[in-house]
Amino acid sequence: MAIYYKKNKGNYHNILDILVVKWLSLDKNTNNIINIAQNMISIEHAISIFIPKNLKISYKLIKFENNILSIAVPNSENATRIRYFSTDIIKNIQSKFHLKIDTIKIKIYSNCFVTHKPLAKNSAKCFLNEHSLNNFKKLQNKIQEGPLKESISNLIKKNSTFIRT
Repeated sequence: MAIYYKKNKGNYHNILDILVVKWLSLDKNTNNIINIAQNMISIEHAISIFIPKNLKISYKLIKFENNILSIAVPNSENATRIRYFSTDIIKNIQSKFHLKIDTIKIKIYSNCFVTHKPLAKNSAKCFLNEHSLNNFKKLQNKIQEGPLKESISNLIKKNSTFIRT
Protein backbone atom coordinates (compact mmCIF):
# COMPACT_ATOMS: atom_id res chain seq x y z
CA MET A 1 0.00 0.00 0.00
CA ALA A 2 1.54 3.28 -1.12
CA ILE A 3 1.17 6.43 0.92
CA TYR A 4 0.82 9.66 -1.03
CA TYR A 5 0.98 13.27 -0.04
CA LYS A 6 0.04 16.31 -2.07
CA LYS A 7 2.72 18.69 -3.24
CA ASN A 8 2.12 22.13 -4.71
CA LYS A 9 0.19 22.47 -8.00
CA GLY A 10 -1.50 19.09 -7.67
CA ASN A 11 1.55 16.82 -8.10
CA TYR A 12 1.37 13.66 -6.01
CA HIS A 13 4.50 11.86 -4.88
CA ASN A 14 4.92 8.51 -3.22
CA ILE A 15 6.52 8.89 0.24
CA LEU A 16 8.28 5.55 -0.17
CA ASP A 17 9.95 6.78 -3.36
CA ILE A 18 11.21 9.86 -1.57
CA LEU A 19 12.48 7.79 1.37
CA VAL A 20 14.34 5.42 -0.98
CA VAL A 21 16.01 8.36 -2.74
CA LYS A 22 17.00 9.85 0.63
CA TRP A 23 18.32 6.48 1.80
CA LEU A 24 20.37 6.06 -1.39
CA SER A 25 21.78 9.56 -1.00
CA LEU A 26 23.32 8.62 2.36
CA ASP A 27 25.96 6.50 0.64
CA LYS A 28 28.65 8.51 -1.16
CA ASN A 29 28.77 6.33 -4.31
CA THR A 30 25.01 6.14 -4.81
CA ASN A 31 24.72 9.85 -4.04
CA ASN A 32 27.05 10.56 -6.98
CA ILE A 33 24.97 8.31 -9.23
CA ILE A 34 21.76 10.05 -8.16
CA ASN A 35 23.32 13.47 -8.80
CA ILE A 36 24.45 12.38 -12.28
CA ALA A 37 20.97 11.02 -13.05
CA GLN A 38 19.30 14.22 -11.83
CA ASN A 39 21.71 16.33 -13.90
CA MET A 40 21.04 14.23 -17.00
CA ILE A 41 17.28 14.58 -16.52
CA SER A 42 17.66 18.35 -16.11
CA ILE A 43 19.83 18.56 -19.22
CA GLU A 44 17.38 16.42 -21.19
CA HIS A 45 14.56 18.77 -20.18
CA ALA A 46 16.55 21.88 -21.09
CA ILE A 47 17.46 20.49 -24.50
CA SER A 48 13.87 19.49 -25.26
CA ILE A 49 12.76 23.09 -24.73
CA PHE A 50 14.99 24.52 -27.44
CA ILE A 51 14.96 21.97 -30.23
CA PRO A 52 12.12 21.36 -32.70
CA LYS A 53 9.80 18.38 -32.29
CA ASN A 54 11.36 16.41 -35.13
CA LEU A 55 14.76 16.48 -33.37
CA LYS A 56 13.47 15.32 -29.98
CA ILE A 57 13.63 11.67 -31.02
CA SER A 58 16.90 12.13 -32.86
CA TYR A 59 19.39 12.54 -30.05
CA LYS A 60 20.55 10.80 -26.90
CA LEU A 61 22.66 12.10 -24.06
CA ILE A 62 25.82 10.03 -23.72
CA LYS A 63 27.64 11.59 -20.80
CA PHE A 64 28.37 14.79 -18.93
CA GLU A 65 31.96 14.98 -17.68
CA ASN A 66 34.40 17.84 -17.07
CA ASN A 67 31.76 20.39 -18.14
CA ILE A 68 31.52 18.73 -21.57
CA LEU A 69 28.13 17.41 -22.65
CA SER A 70 28.28 14.55 -25.16
CA ILE A 71 25.26 13.97 -27.38
CA ALA A 72 24.71 11.13 -29.88
CA VAL A 73 22.81 11.75 -33.12
CA PRO A 74 21.97 9.40 -36.01
CA ASN A 75 23.39 11.47 -38.90
CA SER A 76 25.28 14.62 -39.86
CA GLU A 77 22.06 16.51 -40.64
CA ASN A 78 20.87 16.18 -37.04
CA ALA A 79 24.37 16.96 -35.77
CA THR A 80 24.30 20.25 -37.66
CA ARG A 81 20.88 21.11 -36.29
CA ILE A 82 21.90 20.35 -32.70
CA ARG A 83 25.07 22.44 -33.18
CA TYR A 84 22.87 25.31 -34.34
CA PHE A 85 20.94 25.22 -31.06
CA SER A 86 23.96 24.49 -28.85
CA THR A 87 24.56 28.05 -27.61
CA ASP A 88 20.90 28.43 -26.62
CA ILE A 89 20.97 25.02 -24.94
CA ILE A 90 24.08 25.90 -22.91
CA LYS A 91 22.64 29.27 -21.83
CA ASN A 92 19.34 27.65 -20.83
CA ILE A 93 21.01 24.91 -18.81
CA GLN A 94 23.27 27.38 -17.04
CA SER A 95 20.46 29.79 -16.18
CA LYS A 96 17.73 27.34 -15.15
CA PHE A 97 19.64 24.42 -13.69
CA HIS A 98 22.91 26.06 -12.60
CA LEU A 99 25.03 23.44 -14.35
CA LYS A 100 28.25 24.62 -15.92
CA ILE A 101 28.66 23.40 -19.49
CA ASP A 102 31.58 24.66 -21.54
CA THR A 103 30.96 22.79 -24.77
CA ILE A 104 28.62 20.33 -26.40
CA LYS A 105 30.34 17.45 -28.16
CA ILE A 106 28.24 15.75 -30.83
CA LYS A 107 28.95 12.22 -32.02
CA ILE A 108 27.27 10.39 -34.88
CA TYR A 109 26.09 6.86 -34.06
CA SER A 110 23.84 5.83 -36.93
CA ASN A 111 23.29 2.24 -35.83
CA CYS A 112 21.99 3.21 -32.35
CA PHE A 113 18.91 4.99 -33.69
CA VAL A 114 15.87 3.34 -35.17
CA THR A 115 13.45 6.25 -35.18
CA HIS A 116 11.14 5.11 -37.96
CA LYS A 117 10.60 2.36 -40.45
CA PRO A 118 12.10 3.03 -43.87
CA LEU A 119 9.56 3.97 -46.52
CA ALA A 120 8.92 1.66 -49.42
CA LYS A 121 10.44 2.79 -52.69
CA ASN A 122 7.10 3.62 -54.28
CA SER A 123 5.50 5.29 -51.29
CA ALA A 124 5.09 9.05 -51.39
CA LYS A 125 5.69 11.49 -48.57
CA CYS A 126 3.25 14.07 -47.27
CA PHE A 127 4.97 17.37 -46.59
CA LEU A 128 2.02 19.71 -45.98
CA ASN A 129 -0.25 19.96 -42.97
CA GLU A 130 -3.92 20.94 -43.22
CA HIS A 131 -3.26 24.65 -42.72
CA SER A 132 -0.64 24.77 -45.48
CA LEU A 133 -2.84 22.72 -47.79
CA ASN A 134 -5.74 25.16 -47.30
CA ASN A 135 -3.45 28.12 -48.03
CA PHE A 136 -2.31 26.50 -51.28
CA LYS A 137 -5.95 25.93 -52.24
CA LYS A 138 -6.71 29.62 -51.66
CA LEU A 139 -3.65 30.60 -53.69
CA GLN A 140 -4.69 28.28 -56.51
CA ASN A 141 -8.07 30.02 -56.75
CA LYS A 142 -6.44 33.47 -56.95
CA ILE A 143 -3.87 32.91 -59.70
CA GLN A 144 -4.30 32.71 -63.47
CA GLU A 145 -4.06 29.57 -65.58
CA GLY A 146 -0.51 28.52 -66.33
CA PRO A 147 2.36 26.34 -65.18
CA LEU A 148 2.33 27.73 -61.63
CA LYS A 149 -1.35 26.94 -61.14
CA GLU A 150 -0.76 23.48 -62.59
CA SER A 151 2.14 22.85 -60.20
CA ILE A 152 0.10 24.00 -57.21
CA SER A 153 -2.73 21.73 -58.33
CA ASN A 154 -0.35 18.76 -58.48
CA LEU A 155 1.02 19.62 -55.05
CA ILE A 156 -2.49 19.75 -53.59
CA LYS A 157 -3.46 16.44 -55.23
CA LYS A 158 -0.32 14.73 -53.96
CA ASN A 159 -0.73 15.92 -50.37
CA SER A 160 -4.51 15.70 -50.02
CA THR A 161 -4.60 11.91 -50.55
CA PHE A 162 -2.97 11.23 -47.17
CA ILE A 163 -4.86 10.65 -43.96
CA ARG A 164 -3.56 12.92 -41.24
CA THR A 165 -3.38 11.88 -37.60
